This record gives sequence, structure tokens and C-alpha cells, in this order.
Amino acid sequence: MSFEYRIEEKEGVYIVYFNGRILDRSEAENLMDEMEELMSSGKHDFVINLSGIDYMNSAGLGVLISLLNQSRDEYGTLVLCSVPEKINQLIITSKLQNIFKLAETQEEALKTFEK
Repeated sequence: MSFEYRIEEKEGVYIVYFNGRILDRSEAENLMDEMEELMSSGKHDFVINLSGIDYMNSAGLGVLISLLNQSRDEYGTLVLCSVPEKINQLIITSKLQNIFKLAETQEEALKTFEK
């Protein structure tokens, strides 16, 4: 299954649902462009729900790091949630668990943004 995504807004936070596999950065170019548009229009708070990801390699991690950097450049927050065990192990192996904000569930991730 190729990479797909959808974005929903909930109380000012944008939830990005990933689905499929991320094997190459080019598969996520539309996502990167859409996220950049949202951020340049003042949207800064994002939850990336990874529950639908079957497989991710270093290119997929590169996409997540790029999104995180874009968000930080705009003084925003990006939280990863519902991370499958295989992807979590990739994050740990890559020593990125202290770089990303991680939440077990989407609900927990959304609480990060409560004021």
C-alpha cells in the first residue's frame, strides 16, 4: 500500500492521519506542501497519528523530522501519537525519542494543546 494522508482540524489543532508505507520522501511531497501552507497561514499545532502506517524507513523518519522542523520554525508544536511498535523501535534505534513529543493515544496528544 502506498502512502496516503488526510488532515482534520479539531479545536485549532490539525490532526494528520498517515496510512500505508513511507519509503521515499517524494511520496510525501504533497503532505509537505500542504503542511507548509497551513503553517504559513498561522496554523502551528499538529498531531501526527501514525496508527495506519505499515512500514517506515529512514526516508519516512526524514519526513517526520522535516515536519517537526517546519513546525518549530513557526513556533508550533508537533506530537506523534498511536505509534506502531515497529515504528517506535525505529525512532528509538535512531535515538529520536527525545526529539519528538510522543503520546500513546490521539486523545493524550490533544491534551498537550489544552490551555
